Amino acid sequence: MNTTFRLISALIAVGAVGSCAFAQTLYISDFASDFTNGVIRTVTPAGVVSTLATGVGVPTRLTFAPNGDLYTSDPVNSLIVRVTPTGVVSTFFSGIADPHALAFGANGDLYAASGADNDITRITPGGVRLPFVSGLNVPVGLAFGANGDLFASDGGTGIIKRITPSGVVSNFATGVANVSAMAFNSSGDLFATNTNDNSVTKITMSGVVSVFATGFNFPTGLTFDNSDTMYVANYLGKSVSRV
Repeated sequence: MNTTFRLISALIAVGAVGSCAFAQTLYISDFASDFTNGVIRTVTPAGVVSTLATGVGVPTRLTFAPNGDLYTSDPVNSLIVRVTPTGVVSTFFSGIADPHALAFGANGDLYAASGADNDITRITPGGVRLPFVSGLNVPVGLAFGANGDLFASDGGTGIIKRITPSGVVSNFATGVANVSAMAFNSSGDLFATNTNDNSVTKITMSGVVSVFATGFNFPTGLTFDNSDTMYVANYLGKSVSRV
């Protein structure tokens, strides 16, 4: 993918469109170098880039709600922003300090990680904030496993935590440092970006850690399409890599 963006912080694939190398629409968040003018862009399987929404602050992570609305975190302004499929932008929730990773659970609630408060908050569709887990160490990546457990990267310790739906926390994998984003493939393996080594790490469900791919430029976003092709956002490279 040769399109040059601004500072890309996140990306997510959604919406099957048939059998092609890039089998889904890719949603990308980027913003200016002065952390303003955030936009959400879409890239079709044919590589056509268009703007879905503007005025989304500093969009740092992306996730989709069950109803198809897109949610993005804005840590600079302590906001979680909602974007409808037609590009209508509104504030969904405010007041979470340094929100980064977002993920929707099977219960329809949004889970948001606070890098400042070192906790994960659960927010109902009606905007009610409920405590979920605390005592983490700079959680910046979230991903739900197929069994409903939530996996969170502890940026301060290099540990991936496994959290049950009832909030029981345990260590899942160690030695996974500098994680910015995580995603599961269809086989159930967890992948995490490493912004220090410019690599992507693979973690099996038994907790075995290995380097999967290298050569990125400060990778901050990670997603898979429905054919298990990986896409990685290069924050400093202002581009998207396909693996």
